[in-house]
Amino acid sequence: MTFVITQSCCGDASCVSVCPVNCIHPTPEEQRFATAEMLYIDPGSCIDCGLCLPECPVGAIVPDHELDARSAGYLRINADHYRDHDVSHGLSAPAQAPVLPARARYRVALVGAGPSAFYVAAELLKHTGVRIDMFDRLPTPYGLVRTGVAPDHGATRRFEAVFAAVAGRSNFRYLLNITVGEHISHTELRRCYDAVVYAVGAPAARRPGIPGEDLPGSLSASDFAGWYNGHPAQAGLTPALSGPRAVIVGNGNVALDVARVLLTEPENLAATDIADHALQALRDSRIEEVVILGRRGITQAAFTIGEFLGVGALPGVDVVIDPVELLLDEAARAAEAAGTLDSTITTRLRVAREAAARAPTSGNKRLVFRFLTAPHALHGEHSVTGIGVVRNDYATINGRQTVIPTHDHTTLDATLVVYAIGQRGVPLPGLPFDPTLGSVPNAAGRVLTHPRGHRIPGVYVVGWCKRGATGGIGLNRRCAAETAAAVLADLDSGLLPRPRRSPDELLDLAARRGADPIDGRGWRRIDTLERSAGARAGRPRRKLTDLDTLRAVAHNRAEALPHPLRSNSMTSSTSAGQRPDNSAHNASRPASAESLTLSEILERQRAAFLRDGLPDAEQRRDRLDRLAAMLAENVDEIADALQEDYGSRPRVWTVAGEVGFCVAQAVYAKTQLSRWMRPHPTALSRLPGMVQEVRTDPRGVVGVIGPWNFPVMLTMSPAVDALAAGNRVMIRPSSVTARVTGVLTRIAPRYFPVEELAVISPRHGRGADFSKLPFDSLFFTGSPEVGASVAADAAVNLVPVTLELGGKNPVVVDRSADPRAAARAVARSRLGHSGQICLSPDYVFVPEESADAFIDEVLGTWRADLAAGVVDNPEYTSIINYANYIRVLGLIEDAVGKGAVAREVVPAGEKLPDPLTRKIAPTLLTGVTGTMAVDSEEVFGPVLTVHCYDDLTQPISHITAHDPPLTLYWYGPRGERFDRVVNGTRSGSVNIGDLMPNLAFNVPFGGVGRSGIGNYHGHAGYLTFSHQRTIARTPVQAMTATLLSPGYTGNLERAVRLSAMLLTRYGRGLAARRLG
Repeated sequence: MTFVITQSCCGDASCVSVCPVNCIHPTPEEQRFATAEMLYIDPGSCIDCGLCLPECPVGAIVPDHELDARSAGYLRINADHYRDHDVSHGLSAPAQAPVLPARARYRVALVGAGPSAFYVAAELLKHTGVRIDMFDRLPTPYGLVRTGVAPDHGATRRFEAVFAAVAGRSNFRYLLNITVGEHISHTELRRCYDAVVYAVGAPAARRPGIPGEDLPGSLSASDFAGWYNGHPAQAGLTPALSGPRAVIVGNGNVALDVARVLLTEPENLAATDIADHALQALRDSRIEEVVILGRRGITQAAFTIGEFLGVGALPGVDVVIDPVELLLDEAARAAEAAGTLDSTITTRLRVAREAAARAPTSGNKRLVFRFLTAPHALHGEHSVTGIGVVRNDYATINGRQTVIPTHDHTTLDATLVVYAIGQRGVPLPGLPFDPTLGSVPNAAGRVLTHPRGHRIPGVYVVGWCKRGATGGIGLNRRCAAETAAAVLADLDSGLLPRPRRSPDELLDLAARRGADPIDGRGWRRIDTLERSAGARAGRPRRKLTDLDTLRAVAHNRAEALPHPLRSNSMTSSTSAGQRPDNSAHNASRPASAESLTLSEILERQRAAFLRDGLPDAEQRRDRLDRLAAMLAENVDEIADALQEDYGSRPRVWTVAGEVGFCVAQAVYAKTQLSRWMRPHPTALSRLPGMVQEVRTDPRGVVGVIGPWNFPVMLTMSPAVDALAAGNRVMIRPSSVTARVTGVLTRIAPRYFPVEELAVISPRHGRGADFSKLPFDSLFFTGSPEVGASVAADAAVNLVPVTLELGGKNPVVVDRSADPRAAARAVARSRLGHSGQICLSPDYVFVPEESADAFIDEVLGTWRADLAAGVVDNPEYTSIINYANYIRVLGLIEDAVGKGAVAREVVPAGEKLPDPLTRKIAPTLLTGVTGTMAVDSEEVFGPVLTVHCYDDLTQPISHITAHDPPLTLYWYGPRGERFDRVVNGTRSGSVNIGDLMPNLAFNVPFGGVGRSGIGNYHGHAGYLTFSHQRTIARTPVQAMTATLLSPGYTGNLERAVRLSAMLLTRYGRGLAARRLG
């Protein structure tokens, strides 16, 4: 089992930094990274730890057993890369970024709002003293992610969530709809900011330079992409789609994007965020064939293998390649024959030959690839009617391999010609420009006066305007890190001139020059309107494409909006040539969670909750039945998946501890629902005419974030409580246990529509993306550190949070207890699931005189129970992944290195720890002090610390000096000593004499302080996910209003009589007599 990187790889390289064995290449530090088509996982080195899975922002990393037919080839593509790219698999130290002084305060302007700008912002905002203003000429951010990425590349759109997280920081500000060079000058910017970073891309399309290229029907790929993506500057274009053939000049990935959009069935694009005008035009398109021209051969083709495979998988489209087109140059033929041809070229050649060998299907559309073919003229009088092309051939000139034109000329009929041959930068007002490279001269991002000139202090560039129009998002991140490091170093040096004016003065100046600045609130209004309109049509969003409309929405100027938008709607009235929207039908059509974004799932669940009203008891019981059936009917598949996730895990933990618990909890909730749902009157309701009752209403949409140690129980158990309370539920299991998450994601739609319950896969982004959603309640199980981050995310939307966080659970053995019996119980409790349980006993306090007996019995119990061994013992659970395996060993090593004594139980003939199975020998530590990490960090492994005590004051002091644990264990009788420990400490619960008797579905379960906030299970869980709503009526109509209004003095006697009556009932007359 290994992980595989697939087509949607963006080269972001977030996965590289978390890989513990360095099996993902090329890394940003390697020279090949800048030109690599994608990243690759070495199947021979991957240890199946899964750490890379949640880091990928576009969901391109997939376990090999989850590859579908379309992606199966990527297993070989990943492996082939390492055939001739030898790498060292040692761990590499991360680069150290400059650190600014804590009290330093700096203002930085970012000009441009695309990926490079956001990556720079993310690096700079790691320093709390940096404030960022992001300028862009458009009213909307995200650059090419919004207006350049093909609409069916939904995975790349997920970067919007990454960028939104950056923009959500308190020291970040949008200043959109401002054009630098028109509304404000570079000089004026520089006066107001410590540093100015330009991230304006390369907006000019390269032109073929042939006769007729200006004819209508000829346009650049960037214009065409802007048209179908709703860029305001291209929204008014009318590409010529009336003929049967289109020709694309250039064969890079952008060319393949254009071809895919032209040939994809329009109804398949209708579920994307493609612009409405483009969707309608493509519905009317008559194009049946797209020809892609490349002036060089197949080995020099600019497209990536992933994009080629993507167009090859289009339904109803044949990829057509004449085998003659795959002619190799002499050097490539020789290398192929010798087996030394580069693996990437070999793979590209292989997939192209496979496509050439496939017979076309009658009636299919055609995507034709022609290599060694270049355009020489466009034909037509008033618009394009054809393109003249010339055949090229290989030649060697001055020792360099190239291609030259032959005398073989042909004309292809076509009404649309799109040239996709790259972009160029344009001069920026106030900055130097290198026309040769089409970029701003710079050194590591610092702008220079000319290519060999000196630095201009405080001015920087990033992205395409820095390095030319090469590379994608992954290279942008590396490029941004370099520029950000230069900015930070220069700020730290103190040599940059400080700003002389306030940015607010700059905004006033821009407004006087006709700018209409849009801040973050304005962008959120646009974003919300587009998303809500898209949700009604079953789409991610419906883009606004008119600048005036965008500005009106941003500034909440309803009077300036077109009529259909004034009621927060974008449903257009049907006009000639347009199809009716049928929003209600589209919104109600079935959809799986995998086909929707997180926001879309939330919007669907909330809309269904509001539309359907409060569910009655029968509806809730039905949902609980379906949840129990989902788990019980698939228990074998769930258990097998968890076995694969762990490598070794006793089946009983899954069948009984996870699935069995949740099924029993659902049955219990069904039996109690009628009682829980019944409104309960208060004591005041016994007074004549007084009505006062409390009812429990569902909160709405509940989010559940689960951990990896019990990924089924700790997600489905809170879901039981949430469903019992009448809520809709979105569940985000841990991406660490990827296989069982895949099972849950796959089976959930069989039992629940997405509007009731949805299981979210890692393809939807990181857990942080989930926790930022505006739920009505959010439940999290995991570490205190991540829990604090989740709570902070939820606080932005004022979402109530329940946190189950674990902690270091102490055991106190009383002097009156049998130390050996206590030792046997603790030893077995600690080895359960190899200590990977939030309720597992972590450390023990034993009376000094009983310590030796206790320790001997713990070790003896471990030896007896593990006589069959550890490594091949299916009942001994593996540590979940390699990262945690290393972490636990690190805690032991740290303690021993600082003076602790470790006693291991290693069965005869075995060598532990074992990295292959990730199993660690049961280890007992003594002599642990506060300087050791194991004293304060939750271990989550088979390690037990033993302390001695003379007086109960010692364990009480130790427990109270640390964060409150989730539970406290007491071995001994209840009595004065027990009360002394319980009353002198804080913990989520107390267990006497056994492991986890508090983990039951009929009593509240939860922590306190750093071990958790709130409770769940049983009635407590029902109340957690309910809003307790008071309904009250007084016996005298408008009595309170009358008493509190001016002139109330005349009512004083009546008020006193009423107060006396109430106090007589509740105060036994005492207070009433005092009033008299």
